[in-house]
Amino acid sequence: WQASRNRVFDPRLIEEKVSRLAFEAEIEVTAVLPPGGAEERAHDLLEPVAAAYRHYDHPAGARLHAGKVRPVLPTTPAALHPAPAGLLRSRGVLGVREVAALWHPPGAKDETPLVARSGARVLIPQARAVKGGALVGTTAGGAKEIRFPEDLLRRHHLYVARTRMGKSTLMEHDVAHKLREKAAGRDRDAIIVVDPHADLVADILRQVPESLVGQVRLLDLAGERGYPGINLLDTRVFSDRDRTADSVVRVARGLWEQWGPRMQSILEQVVKTLHEHNAHPATAAEEQYTILDGLRLLSDDRFRTLVLKRVADEFLLDWWEREFKGWRREYRADALAPVQTRLSYYASSKRARAILGQPRSTIDLRRTILDGGVLLVSTAQAVAGRDVAALVGASVLNLADAVIREQGELPQEQRRGALVVVDEMQSMPGVDYESMLSELGKFGASLVLATQSLAKLDDLSPTMRDTLLANIGCLAVFQVAGSDARQLVWELDRDRVSEEDVVSLPVHHAYVRATVGTERAPAFSMEVLKPDGGSPATAERIREEASAYLLTEEEIAAQRAEGRRRVDLWLDQMAEEDDKKAGSSGKAERNDPGDQPPKEPRGNRQRSKRQPPGGDSGEDAA
Repeated sequence: WQASRNRVFDPRLIEEKVSRLAFEAEIEVTAVLPPGGAEERAHDLLEPVAAAYRHYDHPAGARLHAGKVRPVLPTTPAALHPAPAGLLRSRGVLGVREVAALWHPPGAKDETPLVARSGARVLIPQARAVKGGALVGTTAGGAKEIRFPEDLLRRHHLYVARTRMGKSTLMEHDVAHKLREKAAGRDRDAIIVVDPHADLVADILRQVPESLVGQVRLLDLAGERGYPGINLLDTRVFSDRDRTADSVVRVARGLWEQWGPRMQSILEQVVKTLHEHNAHPATAAEEQYTILDGLRLLSDDRFRTLVLKRVADEFLLDWWEREFKGWRREYRADALAPVQTRLSYYASSKRARAILGQPRSTIDLRRTILDGGVLLVSTAQAVAGRDVAALVGASVLNLADAVIREQGELPQEQRRGALVVVDEMQSMPGVDYESMLSELGKFGASLVLATQSLAKLDDLSPTMRDTLLANIGCLAVFQVAGSDARQLVWELDRDRVSEEDVVSLPVHHAYVRATVGTERAPAFSMEVLKPDGGSPATAERIREEASAYLLTEEEIAAQRAEGRRRVDLWLDQMAEEDDKKAGSSGKAERNDPGDQPPKEPRGNRQRSKRQPPGGDSGEDAA
């Protein structure tokens, strides 16, 4: 009071004030809170705004005085009137300049010292862009429903978000809508969901309509009832030898830190050889070999000879006979060590051995997709291990890719579409996402992909990020890191969305840019709806029915023992035949390549003894 009493005012300001109109007024800033909103929350919202009004203060003149925060009921008109001046307080008087300035409230660019504007702007969607289809969210405050039209659901989607921001919930809405459409007979597409964390699959199980329970196949690598069998070399499921080998090699290249052409060549020949043996008409489903048998194929000469008896490919036979047998012992040990080390990882893991070591796949994944069924794959990498989860997940996706492409020869109306949903896509290297995005849409398939960060996509491929953004029809951006926000605002529309908006999004809020029909709709914001609880009883019923294609540890052990007994019997028979042949020809000694002295590799006799063929001695270290 004493300071204001001794203040000297500018005469020009006094002249302006007394010569023009003045208004008794009070600026009231109101925060609308939900019922039961705490007073602390009101302070958090109102104090930054009140501080921003300091821009209206004149250094040598009047200034605004911030009052106390008090509850206001809109049903009480008197509460909106200016408060009385009180004993030691003057009335609030605004001149013409101040009143005119009130038409420009403080904004995000006012740069109030030490005061930051928080929150993301709200963008209302076009009505036709969110009409009909899957109910996924609402506008701000739940004023209006937001739906993804059927046309949009048939396009590729990309959801980017930090962990636990809502991307899996949005994926659940997409799948739940598809399930309801299938139950109503309006959709015949297959549904494939691959989830590395198990939460998404667990939530989807509760959303399955009762009429579709029989069409659902659950593949849970963390299940406690038993182990599903996934033989990556099962020719009844993975029928294309070269595509299967390419899939396994690409997954291995993405998982194994050290890689080179020598490792790739060895792994390719191993996979192709075992697959060719399994495809032989005389090989029963229970007699098929798995990728774990690659260890024995590389180290056991007698077993290798047994397998090659059912291989007809001349290139494979020549590779084993000339290339493999021509390696010196030292070079062979050095070349095989990295591959054997990786295969030993799977063989030594109890869960991996139980899942990947069964000769016959317990679920016909191919038939499930072709029949338009529902395939839910929970790779559960926290339980099964990163490598096993990635190997199984990538193999399922590559199989889906192959099955969808096989329909290319069918007329358009006969092709079976598919919805392929992949959460945390970066956790499954070896999947040709780029080719799937650019080509599978022609066959009626759509991909819904999610990732925590665009930077992680660079680990899959240097061009993955650009290819992905170029082929999607719907981009949903939740709260992300600043580096991702800088790129994504250009995709959303930089004139409507800023980097600060993206990094400030609350949980379960997102900006969406979608193509509906022939037009790309402007970006809009939405709050993703929390899904209903669904039916836990339905989920439990599906898990119980999944026990039909699970094997217990005892059954797997008995199966493995029977396989070893069968192989040993064949080896004994083969040895007897060799002895008879040797006796009839007067030659009692057997030709065992492992007992022969080391040979120089063909075509490389001038190389140093320490230099392997191809000059890649420095790669593929175990």
